[in-house]
This record gives sequence, C-alpha cells and structure tokens, in this order.
Amino acid sequence: MTYRYVIRPPTILTTPRELSAVLGARGTRHASRKKFQWSNEDGDFFLSYPDPSLVVDSVGGGSYSQVSAFYRKHKMGQRASIIASGIRTPSSYASNRWVVRPLRHMGGRDFSLIESDEQPVVNTQTHYVSPFFDKKWEYRLVFVKGRHCLTLYKRVDPGTPSNVPWNHACGSVFVTTDDWNACRLRHTTVLEDLGRCPIIAAAHLVAVDVMLRKEPRGDWQYAVCEYNFAPALSIPENLEKVKEYAYSRPE
Repeated sequence: MTYRYVIRPPTILTTPRELSAVLGARGTRHASRKKFQWSNEDGDFFLSYPDPSLVVDSVGGGSYSQVSAFYRKHKMGQRASIIASGIRTPSSYASNRWVVRPLRHMGGRDFSLIESDEQPVVNTQTHYVSPFFDKKWEYRLVFVKGRHCLTLYKRVDPGTPSNVPWNHACGSVFVTTDDWNACRLRHTTVLEDLGRCPIIAAAHLVAVDVMLRKEPRGDWQYAVCEYNFAPALSIPENLEKVKEYAYSRPE
C-alpha cells in the first residue's frame, strides 16, 4: 500500500510534512469538505481525526468513530476515557497538592499548583483539577497502529523541580531510548496497560506522555498525562521507524 495524504491538525505543519516525505505520500491535508480514506488500501495517514462524516468507512461505531470522538474531547474528557481503559493517571494516587489547568491547553501554559487537603472547587466549564504527581522522570511512548514504536526520555536541566511543567523553559529535550530493558518504565505495567487501550490500538500515531517515580519502599509508579496524536518528530531515524511500523503488518 501507499498512503495518499497525511491528515494533520490545521496549526501543525512541520512534522506532517516530514512524515509525508518519509511515507512517500502526496502531501498533507487538514479538515475540509473532502472525503478522507480511513480503511481503504492506499488510504490516508491520520494525525488528526475530523468528524466521521468526512471520512470513508468510518460510520457504524467502528474504530475511526471511537478515535475521532476521543480526539475531539477536551483534556479532562480525554483523561476520563484514559482512566476508564484501566490506565493509571495522576488521579490514581492520593495527594494534598492539586494541579488546575484549562480544559484545553498546550505545553506548560496556564499551570497552577494548589496545596489543600480537599480537592479545590473550580469552574468545570473552563478548568479541571488533577492530583499532583511528584514525578522524578518523564517519558514519551510512541505507538503506530497499536504497536510500541519508540521510547523517548525527557531530559531537563539539573535541579529542575517536579512542581513546574518540564517544557523548553527548563531546557527539556527528548532523547531516544533504544533499549527497553534499560528503561526505568520496564519496572511498571505501562506497556501492557496501554496495549489494552482501544484508542492506542486504532490510532495511526499516538505519543503517550508518562510520568514516573519510585517510592522509598521500592515501588515504581507511573502516571499517564495525555495522548498526543501529532507529536513533534524530527530525528530522521525516528521518522524511519514510524515509516517501518506504518507499512508493516503485525505478526
């Protein structure tokens, strides 16, 4: 098969163009009145999931409709779906500190931390509350059509505290980790848990941001922050890996 187009979010250009080139597609497209191809041979590769009415072979409650419904939810709605899939998030752990964020946000903007024994009351039409997870490490797991493709470790400036977003202001950069057996996440069930998630299984490409810590008595605890369907990919070797998984079939 050959992919026709890479379907992208309207505001994201660079990674879709890189993927289009490496996949041998004709180019990129974003949501329009044209019909996209989901399950057909020589279909499209999706980084964005428009309304099912715009997509061939998407009706009837199938996998496309499920991913599209998840994609169009706000952050708290997506978090609730992740929890319902049996995946650990910050809400899986008790805390007396709380993170308050807008229902739709990007990067580390609009991040507020509140100390309280009770969950703070917020306007649920605009914001959501999540228990604070005191992370020690952060990773990104990339899946292509349900299969674990890449593991990226987020490296930050030494001494960066856990109570701030680990973004570019902290010198954060993702470093590819080639050996899963040397990755700290191997001590958790995160891969198995994500492998049972229907959104992960159906999405063409999804990056899962995972926080990690180790309790004093030795227990490893992970917490998934969010799914990202159009993650930044620039390293040629990583793009080639995505291509390999996008065109190969599971054994």
